[in-house]
Amino acid sequence: KGGADVANLFFTDGTCLETGGFASLPFESGMFPAGTYSKYDFIFLCPWTISAGNNRQDAIVTHEVGHWLGLYHTFRGFSCNNNNDNDFVDDTPQQASFTTGCPSVETDSCPNQPGLDASQNFMDYTDPRCQSEFSPGQMERMYSQFNEYRRRIEPCSPNESDIHIKVRYGSTPGVVDVGYVDWSSKIGIQYSLKPPDEDHIDFANKLVSRDLCIPKHVLHEIYLEDSGGIRYYEVSINGRTLAAGSQKKSVFISGESADCPVSSSRFAVDLSFDKFPWHIVWEVRDSEDNAVIDSAATYLRGDDQYSTNYKESLLSLEKCLPKGDYTFVIRDDSGDGILSPGFYAVSLGGKVVQAGGGNSGFKDSESKSFAIGEGTFQSPPSSSVFCFPASSTTEVEDKGPVRMDNLRIGDLISVGNGKYEPIYSFGHRNAQKLGTFLQLKAIDTTLTVSADHMVFVQGRGPIPASLVAVGDNLLGELTAKLTVESIKPIVAKGLFAPFTPSGTIAVDGVLASSFVAFERSSSLNLLGFGFSYHWLARSFELPHRLICHHIGKCPNEKYDTEGISYWVATPFRIVHVMLSYPALVRHFLLAPILVVLWLFNLAEFLMSNPLVLVAIYQAF
Repeated sequence: KGGADVANLFFTDGTCLETGGFASLPFESGMFPAGTYSKYDFIFLCPWTISAGNNRQDAIVTHEVGHWLGLYHTFRGFSCNNNNDNDFVDDTPQQASFTTGCPSVETDSCPNQPGLDASQNFMDYTDPRCQSEFSPGQMERMYSQFNEYRRRIEPCSPNESDIHIKVRYGSTPGVVDVGYVDWSSKIGIQYSLKPPDEDHIDFANKLVSRDLCIPKHVLHEIYLEDSGGIRYYEVSINGRTLAAGSQKKSVFISGESADCPVSSSRFAVDLSFDKFPWHIVWEVRDSEDNAVIDSAATYLRGDDQYSTNYKESLLSLEKCLPKGDYTFVIRDDSGDGILSPGFYAVSLGGKVVQAGGGNSGFKDSESKSFAIGEGTFQSPPSSSVFCFPASSTTEVEDKGPVRMDNLRIGDLISVGNGKYEPIYSFGHRNAQKLGTFLQLKAIDTTLTVSADHMVFVQGRGPIPASLVAVGDNLLGELTAKLTVESIKPIVAKGLFAPFTPSGTIAVDGVLASSFVAFERSSSLNLLGFGFSYHWLARSFELPHRLICHHIGKCPNEKYDTEGISYWVATPFRIVHVMLSYPALVRHFLLAPILVVLWLFNLAEFLMSNPLVLVAIYQAF
């Protein structure tokens, strides 16, 4: 129970360790999601350690609490070498071995080093009845370790915004500092996410996080500095993810309190700048009297408004707006809009109501009117999609993570298990449209995908994202923790569905299908047999794949007004019509098609494996 600042003592009724117990260290408390500390952060004890009497077995409890507060054994490292890892406390003598029993004469395992073995110290292995002290240096370390890793972060006040920063280390973790700076006063606070130097290796591939409370309505820069080795990071405000991925960018935030008053709604503007941020101007006006309610000038003062500090950074601004009618206007003084990969998004009550930018977005200006009041606000119509948004990334060979809107036909992208395959087509490609997606949030990453798009789940195969449940384990990188923690619908910009020969793609570290399920199911039941929609879709794609991958290339493929490839649009609609028929008619129509699809798969297998074809020929 409780957070990282609460010590949970567990007693076993089964087999006990000879030492009487063990405990987690303070820095480990930041490796797990909030609310799950009790599962991983504990002091584990044998029942006999709390018995009273002359044997002082209760000193073992003190010993384990010492570990929980950050102390190591006085003999850590088993060496007299000052350069070797020890307990990192200056006033405990160097000790090459642990002490047993209750020696009548103090021992000295390092005669060439100052001091005698700390046999009376709680952190040695002396008989508990002879343990009686912590050194001043140990008490100082316990205090500093608790403040650094276990100090409780109180909930943000009504005048503050809740900022959450999450970092996943790589195999060689470096120093990581996070913090915020008031962009007016240039005063801020910095925290360390790194483990103590002695625990550096223990942090490889581990997750750490930090919660910050910043004053609302004041522009702050949220920064993350590291010496290398970060695999993934994420920054969110009041539960809304602003930036995530493997490539860090500066994030500037002027936040609002977690809850807006009744009869008002949270208004937010997110701007991902290009290399020319000083060209962008925006404002919100009251539609009744045309008064400026909010504008860029409110947050960016004087020369800072045109500072190069905002180049390719993310600016997120929040405000609670009362009931009324408003108009949002954004313009570019140079007349070329926000260049890719830059964008802007306006949201109201957590729903995106306007988005734009990119090379094919607005040039001079565009606007959006909206209302806050009884029944006057409506969310924008979102496209029927089967894809990923523009912000999702996939690994491109020799390039690293690349956004969907920067992918091109022919790019070699990750399909899992360290393999790369070329993109031979985009089933869906539209950089400007908004779509409704599901955001599957796991410990290590967040996958944003349309509800019907199939993802690979451990023990369940490729299933529609709408069937994924909290607690499911997504398939992806072997070292990543991909247990789904939360699922929520969002509106995002861009619709992209890259097709690969195998029909799989690794997106944001998660293995997904290139295709969708035609019904809210992972398979089609026909004549008593189940046929995976992933297999069906890939089989339907063979003629397209044959022409655009096996025989030639299709770099200039055409798309309809929704951004759907003409190769895909017609078969997609035909299948939907067939599935709308009664079961008997459906079976009659689809049975011969399945036979043809099976032959298609056999033909492609033989084309891709000529040696098998030769072996069959020789056998006959």
